[in-house]
Amino acid sequence: MNSSRLRFSLRRTASLTFGLALLGACADGGDLTGGGGSSSSSEGGRGEDGTRDGGGGSASNFGGNSNLGGQAECGDTELCGDNVDNNCDGATDEDCECDPGELRECYTGDMAVAGIGACVRGSQDCDEFGKWSAICQGEVLPSDETCDGEDNDCDGAVDDGFGDISCGQGLCMVTVPACENGAPVECVPLDPEDPVEDCEGEDDDCDGTADEGCLCETGETQPCYSGPAGTTGVGICAAGTQTCTNGQWGNCVGEVTPGTESCDALDQDCDGNANEGSCSLPNATSTCSGGGCNISSCNTGWDHCDNSIPNGCELQHSGASNSAPGQNLGDFAADAAYGFGCASDGCEGPIVTQTGTRGKFFNISALEDSSCCAYVSLRFELVVPPGVDYDLHVTGNACMADPGFQSLNGAGLNEVITVWCEDDCGGGDTGFDAGIEVRYYGGHSCDPWTLNVYRREC
Repeated sequence: MNSSRLRFSLRRTASLTFGLALLGACADGGDLTGGGGSSSSSEGGRGEDGTRDGGGGSASNFGGNSNLGGQAECGDTELCGDNVDNNCDGATDEDCECDPGELRECYTGDMAVAGIGACVRGSQDCDEFGKWSAICQGEVLPSDETCDGEDNDCDGAVDDGFGDISCGQGLCMVTVPACENGAPVECVPLDPEDPVEDCEGEDDDCDGTADEGCLCETGETQPCYSGPAGTTGVGICAAGTQTCTNGQWGNCVGEVTPGTESCDALDQDCDGNANEGSCSLPNATSTCSGGGCNISSCNTGWDHCDNSIPNGCELQHSGASNSAPGQNLGDFAADAAYGFGCASDGCEGPIVTQTGTRGKFFNISALEDSSCCAYVSLRFELVVPPGVDYDLHVTGNACMADPGFQSLNGAGLNEVITVWCEDDCGGGDTGFDAGIEVRYYGGHSCDPWTLNVYRREC
């Protein structure tokens, strides 16, 4: 029953009770008349103003503290729900919030959440003084959310706000919901799969520290340089690269550090200057310029003739090749038609020709091969190229008019020596053996000398 219907019922009951009491009083008591007479009875007389007075008896009370047929007695407290002015202040049931025994719904919290989740309304009853009780019985207000499958804070969500919880370290860490299916969840960390760090940036052994003992992560690279500070990027010097393997840095690959300066237009010592290198070419005086070595001059007895700078002055004019016994040129008849004093038809060409660019030694034999009474002779001619001085030396046995000959002309001049032995005109062999030496004296030339040997003097 709602509060309005309950109040109406109580008021109706009070009115009926009051009416029945009034009818009973009229049946056993004196007349109720207005006017100036008075009447007396054992239950009280009627006053002159038409009200029952209180003399001679007492009227029965019905439903309150008032006398039927007369002025109600005034009290200090207004009774609620009897529709009577109990305190005679001219107002009926004033200051009454409700009728005694009346009930109503109540909620002392935010009405917006009443009926949401665990939050429900309560009820208040009306006391005998027409006041609502201070307690809202049975109501449920919002409370802190707990993990119980209920919406304790009445926000429309069950077990919200708990989030996730994590436990364990490194690769053993696990994250689970703090509350699931209305119950707290236990977080259990994983066991380490590998008790040894693999240096890949993770905490493999789950001790809270990643890659302890590792200098780097596997596969990581970094620039490296072991040369002096300030030389990186100067000249040919350049940094290399290190690669991390199993947590350790590898070798510095590709770096170029300062070296010995060479004459090649490069700055090998990385000091910012090129062409500082010295040139040391064989048998030559050399300089470094224009990004390479250059031959300034050749040492005595050497010449540069092949246009190859690195091998320096490669052509040797003198040396061990001019020592005896030397190269044998052969045996040749050198008298009669080929020598002096015999009839002949003029000069012939050389019987032997040799060329070379360095000193050399030869052997040749001149034979008597006729009955002609004439000298046995040979003529030696050395053709010398310009710029160089070669000398011609001839030695032989005692039959020669002079066992030692030499021609010592200057550079670029030909040398000629003629040797002979007197014929004994049939008394025996008067031939001779000769040694021929081409001897370098000085100067420079890439052109060869030429040695011609003739059998007669023309």
